[in-house]
Amino acid sequence: MQPVEVELPCRFRRADTLGNHVVKHVLDGRDERWHKVIPDQDISDARDERARGEFGPACIEVAAQYQRLLGQTLAQLCKDGKSHCHSAALSLSPAMEVVATAQFVEAWSESERLFVVARATVRNNRIGRYYIRTGFRPWPRLRQKAFVRAARERAEERIRVRARQLVAMHDGGQP
Repeated sequence: MQPVEVELPCRFRRADTLGNHVVKHVLDGRDERWHKVIPDQDISDARDERARGEFGPACIEVAAQYQRLLGQTLAQLCKDGKSHCHSAALSLSPAMEVVATAQFVEAWSESERLFVVARATVRNNRIGRYYIRTGFRPWPRLRQKAFVRAARERAEERIRVRARQLVAMHDGGQP
């Protein structure tokens, strides 16, 4: 299987999934330091809105910024051919052949300290559109070299734990 790169537009498949990730990572995940990549006032307004039990205009604006940041970062890293890897979920076909059912991209941005995952369905050896699965800032305070090492290790671990096949590593290191 050949790696297929992510292109814009790249977004979450469903609005409720996007909203859940915004709440989990941006609004509730204060240790991820999102104010470094999304304006602090926007996050503060969304948190105030959320505290009132709402997911209104401020939350929607933060969700749009979050999704745009993830999609643009992912597409740019793929375009540049750096800081990401491709893996495939495999299964047995009715003819007892090993076939890919999905291709994943795990990408990490050194400048934003961002880790993004996207997935595309594979049918008849054709890869569909990528959708964002998640995006988070797991180590926002690490120095660049330590962040890159930790991100690559996390990508490799995600592939191993989920029993996927590595397709390509685009980070200048060995596959």
